[in-house]
Amino acid sequence: MIRTREGHMRKGFAKAVLSEASRQLLKDGKTPFYQVRRVNTASVRTAATIGYREVFCLFSCSGRLVLHHGSSANALVPRRVLVQPTGG
Repeated sequence: MIRTREGHMRKGFAKAVLSEASRQLLKDGKTPFYQVRRVNTASVRTAATIGYREVFCLFSCSGRLVLHHGSSANALVPRRVLVQPTGG
């Protein structure tokens, strides 16, 4: 989880942490993924700037994950799942 405190946002800290963590995972032969609330557009943009792309949307509720199939409910929280491609 990456959280930036108020007053320290928009200074590149989250991007630096995400970029380095992703680099290490790729170096270890793993595919990094990033899960973010759909409404957190700043976080989605940050991930996109270092090569992440959205692969699917899911809904979570009380710790359970349910894949979205065209329906929604107010109790469910939509989240985007982004993956950084391993190819170069």
